[in-house]
Amino acid sequence: MREDLFPFSGSNATRESFMEIERLASINELIAGIIHELNDPLSAILGFSEILQSIDIDPEIKKYIGNIHIAALRSAKIVESLLTFMKKKETELFDVNINMVIRQMVTLFEYQMRTRNISLSVQLSPDVPYVKGDSYKLQQVFFNLLMNALQALETWDGERKVTLSSEFSDDLVKVVVSDSGPGIPAGDTDKIFTPFFSTKPKGTGLGLNIVYGIIEEHGGEVSVTSGENGCSFLLRLPLAEGSPVLACGKRAGTAKMNKKILLIDDDDLVLNAMSRVMEIIGCSVVFVKNALEAMAELQRGDFDIIFVDYSMSDMDGVEFIEKASAFVDMKKFVLITGDITLNAEAFKQKYNIPILWKPVGLKEFKEVISSYV
Repeated sequence: MREDLFPFSGSNATRESFMEIERLASINELIAGIIHELNDPLSAILGFSEILQSIDIDPEIKKYIGNIHIAALRSAKIVESLLTFMKKKETELFDVNINMVIRQMVTLFEYQMRTRNISLSVQLSPDVPYVKGDSYKLQQVFFNLLMNALQALETWDGERKVTLSSEFSDDLVKVVVSDSGPGIPAGDTDKIFTPFFSTKPKGTGLGLNIVYGIIEEHGGEVSVTSGENGCSFLLRLPLAEGSPVLACGKRAGTAKMNKKILLIDDDDLVLNAMSRVMEIIGCSVVFVKNALEAMAELQRGDFDIIFVDYSMSDMDGVEFIEKASAFVDMKKFVLITGDITLNAEAFKQKYNIPILWKPVGLKEFKEVISSYV
C-alpha cells in the first residue's frame, strides 16, 4: 500500500485494516465480473431447457432436460445470493403466487432430503392469494430456510422431518418452515438474524440475515420459535393490491400473452433462447443484434414491448432507450442486464421502466409481459 495515500502515522493494525479494505474491494470487483459473465450462459440454459420441456418428446429425455433446468435454477440461485449479499440488485415487485415459489424450491431439495432419510411434508392452502414480491428473492428465502433445515437434521439422531405450510389469515399470507431437529440454543433466538452469527461450526451467519432482509423489503415480517426439539420460522407477507382469494390461488382476468415484442441483444445464445421462450407463451417476436438494426425495426413497425440489453457492443441499452424514446413511448421499454454495476435505483427514478436481471426464465418474462395490459 502506498504510504503517501495515508500520510498520518498509524499502528500496524490500522494499516492492516486498510489493506483488508483494499482486498475486499478487489474481491467485489472480481465477483461482479464473474456474475456478469455467468448471467448470459445461464439465461441461455434456462431458456433452452424450458423450450425443450414444452416439446412432445420421449418422457425419459424430458426427465433429463428437467434435471438440466433444475441445475440451471440452482446455479441462478447462487448468483442471486451473491447479488443479494452485495446489495446491487433492486427488488422488482410483481404479483407472485407464493405456493408456486415454494413448490419450485421444494423440487430442488426433494432428492437431498430423500437420500438423507429426511421426510418432507408440504401443506399448502389452495386459497392463498397473490403477494406483491420479487419471485427470485422469495425463492432465495425458501432456499436458505430449507438449506438451514437440511443442515440442522444431517447429524440429528431423532425424528428427521421438514414441514412447509401456507395459509391466508388476518389479511396476511403466512408461511411456516419447520424442522424436527435440535432447535436453537436458549438465548440465541434473538441473535439468529444477526449478520455473521451462526449456531453451526462452519456456518457463515449470512443465510438467515438475507432471509430477514428480503422479507423486510417485501413489507413483511419473519420470526422464529424453538424448543428443545424443533425450530419454526413464520413468514408474514402482505397481499398484492386487489388480489382476490380464489381456489388454487388463481386469479381472474390474467392478461393474454399475445404481444408484439422487439428483443435486442448481441449474444446469439441469449437471443435465440429468449425469443423462443417468448414465442412459447404466445408472443410475436422480432429480434435483432445491434442498436442500428433495432432503430430501423422501430421505425418500420409498432411494438407492444421492447426488451433492450444493457451491454451491447455498439451502444449501451440506456443510450438506446434515450434515443429511441424520441419517437417511441418510454413505457414500452424493459431493460435486461446481468451487469451489477448498473445503478438500478437511479435508472428507475429517471426512466420509471422495469429492469429484468439475468438469468431470465419463462416465469420472469410472463410476469413482466402480463403487466402490459
